Amino acid sequence: MATPARSFERDHHHDGLISSVMALVRQAVTSSWDHRYALLVGLVLVILLEVAGYFLSSAADTSLMNLLRDPNAMAGQPWFFGGLEIAGMLILAFLTGGVIFSASLSRGRMASFLWSGGLLSVLLFLDDAYMLHENAYRVGLSENKIFLVYGLIFLAILGWHWKLLARTPLAILGLSLAFLASSVLLDNIEFLSRAIYAGEDLSELIGFTLWGVYFFIVGRDAVASRKSATPRLH
Repeated sequence: MATPARSFERDHHHDGLISSVMALVRQAVTSSWDHRYALLVGLVLVILLEVAGYFLSSAADTSLMNLLRDPNAMAGQPWFFGGLEIAGMLILAFLTGGVIFSASLSRGRMASFLWSGGLLSVLLFLDDAYMLHENAYRVGLSENKIFLVYGLIFLAILGWHWKLLARTPLAILGLSLAFLASSVLLDNIEFLSRAIYAGEDLSELIGFTLWGVYFFIVGRDAVASRKSATPRLH
C-alpha cells in the first residue's frame, strides 16, 4: 500500500514530466515559427516535386511509381551498377550544399561569387543526374550548344568577379576545367574503344569533384575570414 508521501512524489513527478513535455512542445512550435520561411520553402519544394512527377508520368504515359523506384531494381541489374556515377553526384551535391550555405553567410561580391558558383553547380548536377545535355536534341539543341551555354555562364561569372580570383585556389579550378574539357573532347570523338569511353566518364567524375572542392574551399575561407573580422564582445 502506497504511503501518502510516495503518492505525493509520484504525482509531483508526473506533473513535472507533463510540464517538461509541454515546454518542449512550446519550444518546438516557437522554433518552427521562427523558421517559418525555411519550412515554407521546404513545403513548396515538396509540392513542386509532386507536381513535376505527376506531369512527367502523364507525359511519359507511365506510373508515378516508376519515377520513385531505383532504376537498377526495376531493370533487374546489380545494385552496384552506376555506383561511381552516383558517388560523384553525391559528392558534388554535398560540396554544392556547403557552397550555398557559405554564400548565405557571406556579404558583398564574395557572396555574389559563391551564389553564382553554387547555382551553376546545381545546374551541372541536374544535368549530370538527368542527362539533360544528352536529351537536348528533343528541343532542337545539340550537346555542344548546351556545353557552350554552360561555358558562357561560367565565363560571365569569372568576368564579373575577376578581382576575387587571385584569392582563390586557381590550381584546383584549372585542374577541374582541364578534366571537364577532356571529358567533352572524348565525348565528341567517334569510334573510341570501351577503355576510352571509361576515361571520359572518369574525367567527368574527377572534374566535377575538383569543381565542387574549389568552390567549397572558397566558401569555407570566406566564412572564416568574415568570422575573424567580426569583433568579439567581452
